Amino acid sequence: MHFDTASSNTYELFGDSAPVTGLYDAGEILQASSMNGGYRVSDLCVRAQGAAGETCGITKLDIVFKRPEPDAYIRANGDATLHEAGRIIISSPRSETADIVVEATGQISVQ
Repeated sequence: MHFDTASSNTYELFGDSAPVTGLYDAGEILQASSMNGGYRVSDLCVRAQGAAGETCGITKLDIVFKRPEPDAYIRANGDATLHEAGRIIISSPRSETADIVVEATGQISVQ
């Protein structure tokens, strides 16, 4: 999955093709989806390996699952550095928020 705050109401399912980088590259989109009803990605955050807190204000977030393994490979802003977790904050037109958290272990939760 690829999230970009510049296109805050869309997200892309992509297939990492040769060379396999674990990052979204132009031409790898399998399906682009839009959020309707005024919902949008309002912020993207990552937690670095071994860090207690997280960094928000990320502009791009790539999450890759290499099947059959359950692990998630989480990268931010086009950098190859792996992170322990990624958080996608979705806002409604009424400014309510929901957080989608993806852990490197593959666990996905909604808060």
